[in-house]
Amino acid sequence: MEVWSGDAILETFPVFIVTEDAKNALLESGLSGMAFDEVEVTLSDLFRELYPGRTIPTFAWLKPGQASEGDFGVAADGRFGARA
Repeated sequence: MEVWSGDAILETFPVFIVTEDAKNALLESGLSGMAFDEVEVTLSDLFRELYPGRTIPTFAWLKPGQASEGDFGVAADGRFGARA
Protein backbone atom coordinates (compact mmCIF):
# COMPACT_ATOMS: atom_id res chain seq x y z
CA MET A 1 0.00 0.00 0.00
CA GLU A 2 1.37 3.38 -0.96
CA VAL A 3 -1.43 5.68 0.21
CA TRP A 4 -4.64 5.18 2.17
CA SER A 5 -7.22 7.86 2.88
CA GLY A 6 -9.16 5.74 5.35
CA ASP A 7 -11.67 4.25 2.90
CA ALA A 8 -13.39 1.01 3.96
CA ILE A 9 -13.41 -0.44 0.43
CA LEU A 10 -10.34 -0.39 -1.84
CA GLU A 11 -10.09 -1.56 -5.43
CA THR A 12 -7.23 -2.21 -7.73
CA PHE A 13 -8.53 -3.95 -10.81
CA PRO A 14 -9.63 -6.70 -10.51
CA VAL A 15 -9.30 -7.05 -6.71
CA PHE A 16 -11.35 -5.55 -3.90
CA ILE A 17 -10.29 -5.41 -0.27
CA VAL A 18 -12.34 -4.15 2.65
CA THR A 19 -11.63 -3.33 6.25
CA GLU A 20 -12.59 -5.97 8.78
CA ASP A 21 -15.35 -3.62 10.02
CA ALA A 22 -16.77 -3.32 6.50
CA LYS A 23 -16.59 -7.10 6.05
CA ASN A 24 -18.54 -7.62 9.27
CA ALA A 25 -21.14 -5.03 8.27
CA LEU A 26 -21.59 -6.70 4.87
CA LEU A 27 -21.97 -10.13 6.48
CA GLU A 28 -24.50 -8.79 8.99
CA SER A 29 -26.48 -7.06 6.22
CA GLY A 30 -27.69 -10.34 4.73
CA LEU A 31 -26.52 -9.35 1.24
CA SER A 32 -25.53 -12.17 -1.09
CA GLY A 33 -23.02 -12.68 -3.88
CA MET A 34 -19.77 -12.30 -2.00
CA ALA A 35 -17.16 -14.29 -0.17
CA PHE A 36 -14.17 -13.21 1.86
CA ASP A 37 -10.63 -14.47 2.25
CA GLU A 38 -7.44 -13.42 3.96
CA VAL A 39 -5.22 -10.83 2.31
CA GLU A 40 -1.73 -9.67 3.12
CA VAL A 41 -1.27 -5.91 2.95
CA THR A 42 2.24 -4.53 3.01
CA LEU A 43 3.21 -0.90 3.41
CA SER A 44 5.58 0.69 0.91
CA ASP A 45 8.48 2.92 1.85
CA LEU A 46 6.45 5.83 0.41
CA PHE A 47 3.55 5.03 2.78
CA ARG A 48 5.91 4.93 5.75
CA GLU A 49 7.39 8.26 4.65
CA LEU A 50 4.00 9.93 4.09
CA TYR A 51 2.34 8.54 7.23
CA PRO A 52 5.05 7.97 9.85
CA GLY A 53 3.72 5.83 12.68
CA ARG A 54 0.31 5.32 11.06
CA THR A 55 -1.19 1.90 11.42
CA ILE A 56 -3.79 0.38 9.13
CA PRO A 57 -6.70 -1.84 10.09
CA THR A 58 -6.98 -5.50 9.21
CA PHE A 59 -8.28 -5.97 5.67
CA ALA A 60 -10.13 -8.86 4.03
CA TRP A 61 -10.24 -9.84 0.37
CA LEU A 62 -13.78 -9.29 -0.95
CA LYS A 63 -14.54 -11.84 -3.66
CA PRO A 64 -17.72 -10.88 -5.53
CA GLY A 65 -19.70 -13.66 -7.18
CA GLN A 66 -20.94 -13.82 -10.76
CA ALA A 67 -22.89 -10.87 -12.13
CA SER A 68 -26.68 -11.16 -11.65
CA GLU A 69 -26.39 -14.10 -9.22
CA GLY A 70 -26.56 -12.07 -6.01
CA ASP A 71 -26.48 -8.59 -4.60
CA PHE A 72 -22.83 -8.22 -5.69
CA GLY A 73 -21.26 -9.55 -8.85
CA VAL A 74 -18.49 -9.23 -11.38
CA ALA A 75 -19.04 -9.58 -15.12
CA ALA A 76 -16.71 -11.66 -17.30
CA ASP A 77 -14.84 -8.47 -18.28
CA GLY A 78 -14.23 -7.60 -14.62
CA ARG A 79 -16.85 -4.86 -14.29
CA PHE A 80 -18.33 -4.74 -10.79
CA GLY A 81 -22.00 -4.22 -10.14
CA ALA A 82 -24.41 -4.12 -7.23
CA ARG A 83 -28.15 -4.45 -7.32
CA ALA A 84 -30.03 -1.26 -6.58
